[in-house]
Amino acid sequence: MLYKNRIYMKFLAYACRPFVNEKCCNVIFMDWNLKDKECISLFMSKAIGYGLIAFSSILKLPQLFVIIRHKSGHGLSITSLFMEIIANVLAYCYHRQKGFPFSTFGETILIMIQNVFIAFFVTHYSPNYNIFMWNLFILMNSCLIFAVERGIVSDYLMATLWAICLPLSIAYKIPQIYHTYKAKCKGELSPLSCFLTLMGSCGRVFTTIREVHDYSVLLMYLLNVLLNGTIWIQSLTYPKEPAAFEKSRSKR
Repeated sequence: MLYKNRIYMKFLAYACRPFVNEKCCNVIFMDWNLKDKECISLFMSKAIGYGLIAFSSILKLPQLFVIIRHKSGHGLSITSLFMEIIANVLAYCYHRQKGFPFSTFGETILIMIQNVFIAFFVTHYSPNYNIFMWNLFILMNSCLIFAVERGIVSDYLMATLWAICLPLSIAYKIPQIYHTYKAKCKGELSPLSCFLTLMGSCGRVFTTIREVHDYSVLLMYLLNVLLNGTIWIQSLTYPKEPAAFEKSRSKR
């Protein structure tokens, strides 16, 4: 029995090596040393990171289904959506260029894809839809990702683009917050998607502290926690239609 357990633990130590360094795999599974704070925190960071990547594959689906079901993007700011896609692209490209672990940024590409679908349906359901601007927008972002993957973007250019991303990551949420506040309703804004986005930002604060050690990335996620929390509170506070909000105020 002891021999079988030894084989099993050795298998686990070998299986975890693609995700965690060999030393920590051996410490946890072979030596069964759960007091090693360095390795335990790394395991937690990796678990949170890959968990966020897995959940990010469905993060925006509630919002997308609401838009498709009602054939309307009412309550969603098109400006915020476009700015968020740009921020997603720049964040993905910066992490790739720096060679950060995939577990610390993998969800950005999945969220970006879902945001593209959301923006597509919101703009197509809008009477002011401009197909030329949409195609140009998608083409420019695709070209940047391709250039980074091919290694033809210089570190200086990437640093400049990242400097743009930091204020952009704040700015793209402000139009949505203002839009909801001004309309006095959440429209098709999904509280579930807002909550999942908030939880994802909180998890990323921990993984960034543990694995990335880049203060600009940490600052971005801290600000995202603040702004995503505001949007989530709005999605819970405001009704779906503005008339309901006015009615509730008159009752007071």
